[in-house]
Amino acid sequence: MFDISVEGTQIPSYDIVAQAGASFKSVTRELPVSVQDGFLSISFTSITNFPKLSAIEVMPIGNPTLPAPIVPAPTPAPVMSAPS
Repeated sequence: MFDISVEGTQIPSYDIVAQAGASFKSVTRELPVSVQDGFLSISFTSITNFPKLSAIEVMPIGNPTLPAPIVPAPTPAPVMSAPS
């Protein structure tokens, strides 16, 4: 069992075995969220045992508008003088 948080949307005490109906079975769950800052924030917090997540699929809904990526300006190389 574990807590899930996706962009602030909480799913507390998620029991994947109960959802699947048995151990070692897959579960598909949809959770539509809005990403406002260009970064999808997902966190998992273990409550009991050692829960395992094997895959996540992230799909845009509609025609998402993504912010321009932030690219740092290149740092100029230091100028080295020859020894005299």
